[in-house]
Amino acid sequence: MSGLTDIIIISFFAFGLLGLSFTLRNMRDRLIDSIYLSINAINSGFFALLALGAIILRLMSEIELSVLFQKIVPFPFLIICLSGYLYHQGFLRKNPRLSTMVPMIIGFTLNVLWDLSVLLNILSYDPEITLALVYVFLGIYGSISHFLMFRVYKKILSYYDVLQIRADRLSTILVGASSFTITLAFSFELLGIYESWSIQQLIILFVAMIFMGVGIGILVVNKKRFGEMMYYIPIPIHRILIYNSGGVLVYSESVSLKTEKFDFNQDDVIISGALSAFSSFFKEILGTNELLEYIKTTQYHLTFSSLPNKSGTLVILSSGINSFIQRSLKKFSKNITPDLQQKMSNSDAFNSLKPVLDNIIITSFPYIEIKGKTKK
Repeated sequence: MSGLTDIIIISFFAFGLLGLSFTLRNMRDRLIDSIYLSINAINSGFFALLALGAIILRLMSEIELSVLFQKIVPFPFLIICLSGYLYHQGFLRKNPRLSTMVPMIIGFTLNVLWDLSVLLNILSYDPEITLALVYVFLGIYGSISHFLMFRVYKKILSYYDVLQIRADRLSTILVGASSFTITLAFSFELLGIYESWSIQQLIILFVAMIFMGVGIGILVVNKKRFGEMMYYIPIPIHRILIYNSGGVLVYSESVSLKTEKFDFNQDDVIISGALSAFSSFFKEILGTNELLEYIKTTQYHLTFSSLPNKSGTLVILSSGINSFIQRSLKKFSKNITPDLQQKMSNSDAFNSLKPVLDNIIITSFPYIEIKGKTKK
């Protein structure tokens, strides 16, 4: 059995290195672009270090310390599952649906409370049984979270059926399968089918480590090679408009997502007519000092973002709204300098605004292209 144990240790070590690699290679960009993915990356590093620590301590015959590390390992994994769920839900909508968010929060809370009770030795039951239950519950939670992530990829693939998205989906499937396999390994122990650390359990855990190692490996390579894929949002954006504080339209451009394979069937004539009528309405609204946030029609969504010092309003015409668009609106507002605010109120400076605003839009919305603008 020692040979199989060595293989499992090597698998854990390889997984730890992959987790650390993912953290180091992606931290800088993720801190800027997604707080949830940043949290995921940080906890991947913690998870890998704790797993390696538990293995090294076990090899050094420091059994008590190794068990302590095993009790701590579930905490970063739970955070990985929850932050991963929140990150992927951000592709579809501004806020997750309550129908999935509430069970995820409840599951996270119950897991944390149970893990704390085991860590602090509050329970008087058999320590091996309570620790096994920790990993059963952990595996169930991991399986559910990765299933929800998998559903998001189904939507994204309907817009971007490309290799990098399919690879990311495969990574999610493998890590989810690893969570489910871990659940099986410790469930069988609780049912008395075999004892803790028996040859049968080691084989199942070895299979789980293969799933997880390959899944994380695919994720790391994919993110390194196709970093832009995190901007593959499945919500079309059709037009961006900017009005100054007087309700005068100072910028209007048709835009599209960065894809050549999907036709959104945008009717520019109909959209232009609707925006022309809307412009008059918008002037009246601004005149009353009322601030709009969101208008939803049967086909389009209009999202409004007030610019600094009430110098104007940014309007996004899209087929929906998600956390990426919401974050881009905030980025855009931060890039509007006092000089630009002054130029927006001066009709003689309108012509000089377009190239500047084009660059700010491309920077703030890295997942779109301005139609007619030469691609780099």
